[in-house]
Order: sequence, then structure tokens, then C-alpha cells
Amino acid sequence: METMQERARAIIGTLAAESRVEFIVRSIAHTDNLAGELSDLCQEIYCILLDYPADKIVDLWDTDCMPFFLVRIIKNQLRSRTSRFYYTYRKFQANSRSIEGLEFPDK
Repeated sequence: METMQERARAIIGTLAAESRVEFIVRSIAHTDNLAGELSDLCQEIYCILLDYPADKIVDLWDTDCMPFFLVRIIKNQLRSRTSRFYYTYRKFQANSRSIEGLEFPDK
């Protein structure tokens, strides 16, 4: 018999194998391209799921609420200035600038 933790990991593996998070991100972002920031968002969502309590993941799956849960997490990560995604990716990008075109002196 598999433990709750093993079952939750299997569910998250199924979500990844079926690209469900990527599908929802594409739908919310109105794009087919998951380059850059959106690819990072998908990875962050999987990390959030792995950190979430196993019993809640299993319950969401068993009650067919997982798609709604994923949509809510994705929207919160995209729109919130206090989300892990904002602090990890967007804030960094907002506070950085490209080094393209800059000249560096030779030593």
C-alpha cells in the first residue's frame, strides 16, 4: 500500500507528464510560447505543489478540484507582489538591466 506522500508525488508526476500546469499557464497568459518567465512560472508551480501537504494534494485530486486549485495558484503567483514567483523572478528582472551593448575595459 502506498503512503500519502507517495500518492501525492505520483499525482504531481501525472500533472507534469500530462503538462497540465503548462496548459493552464498558456491559457491564462493567452500565448502558446512558454519561453522565459512563463517557463519559470511553471517550474515554480511544481515546487509549490511539492511543498504542499500530501493529504491536501490527494484530496484535491480525489475530489476533481485540482484544476481549480492550479488556476488559483497560477493567478496568485502572476498577480501578487508578495508571491514566491514575484520575488524570485519578476523583482530580479525589474531591478536588473541588460549588459548587451555595454563595453568593458580590458585589463
